[in-house]
Amino acid sequence: MRILMVNKFGYLRGGTERYLFCLSELLTKAGNTVEFYFMQHQQNPPQTYAQYFPPQLEFRRPDNLTAAWRLVWNRRAAQGLARVLDEFQPDIVHLHNIRYHLSASITRLLRDRHIPTVQTLHDYGSICPAHHLFRAGEVCKRCPRYGLWAAPLSRCMFGSVLRSGLGALAEGWDRWGGYTADAVGAFICPSRFLLKKLAADGMSHLVYLPHFVSIPAELAKGDGDYILYLGRLDCEKGADLLLQALQHLHAIRVMIAGTGEMETELRKMATDLGLAKRVDFLGLVGDAEVAELLNHCLMLVFPSRVYENAPLAIYEALAAGVPVIASSPGGAAELVGNCGVTFPAGDVRALAAAIGDLLQSPQLRAKFGSRGRQRAMTEWTAEKHLSGLMAIYRQVIQSKG
Repeated sequence: MRILMVNKFGYLRGGTERYLFCLSELLTKAGNTVEFYFMQHQQNPPQTYAQYFPPQLEFRRPDNLTAAWRLVWNRRAAQGLARVLDEFQPDIVHLHNIRYHLSASITRLLRDRHIPTVQTLHDYGSICPAHHLFRAGEVCKRCPRYGLWAAPLSRCMFGSVLRSGLGALAEGWDRWGGYTADAVGAFICPSRFLLKKLAADGMSHLVYLPHFVSIPAELAKGDGDYILYLGRLDCEKGADLLLQALQHLHAIRVMIAGTGEMETELRKMATDLGLAKRVDFLGLVGDAEVAELLNHCLMLVFPSRVYENAPLAIYEALAAGVPVIASSPGGAAELVGNCGVTFPAGDVRALAAAIGDLLQSPQLRAKFGSRGRQRAMTEWTAEKHLSGLMAIYRQVIQSKG
């Protein structure tokens, strides 16, 4: 099968791109031909059709009104994609994150050409212009409840009326034209939580398919003296909550792997709280170092303030046999299930209590770790994911025939 993967970013930027590249490798090994369509960027690896990629756009700082409009409707993205479709002739197009950069201009093209198309939904962008249902430090439900006009009034995107208005306009334009809704034959939801949220908002053609994860050869040793945080250092991810919880705990260290806008603030916070000697900021870490950190940590803590979808860090931890503490509700808590502990999002004392309970019970950590690894080996294997995805591909192709 000839498969065209489409995403706005073509380099390893976050969980979406990690999944995209791992999936493409999996599909290629299974005998399929995979090509890509991204924005131009200096960090992109060489690609067959790079000459047709549209110029890079920055949502936070559009250079002028023309660049701002391209975030709503990017004609150059559609023109470049048309050339790729003509030359590559894919059997199916697999969309990932396209909003505000490639725009709905490309889904109108796919719709008009009747090309079989699926989209993996990595966030809540279909119902929230800010993508994560988060504003002013807490979960936000304004746009699903009141409509897209709530976005600029709330300044939910970077605190800016302009950027929030652009986001709402882009989503409203797509909904008005029905471009993405009509083009996509299956919206793939990696979590049931996401699927239910979107279904409640009226979306159709939703299908559940969890991500996949590599299973380490051996169970994690768990012989270190630290808790692990693995993820972006942004407000919605809640690393500051972990530092606050650490005040209520004694003689335990925290390893923080990741970078983000809050890194400087978090370092200062650790110092101000007298925790500097107990907190190590590791910055960005590679796959090998992540595996080593997971192998020796006592637990992974995922204290997000938002409704997560399907965090890869939790997949990796459970596959390694590492117990997880995650916030609830959301896709993170769904993943953890009975393989760890959940706590109400934002509740520092509940988080501290959960960590303390696990620290005091090696037997409980071992039980959770064993359950998580078994679940990964049963539900999240590459083979099972590939089988499910190919079935979705075939169904969508047949529906277009």
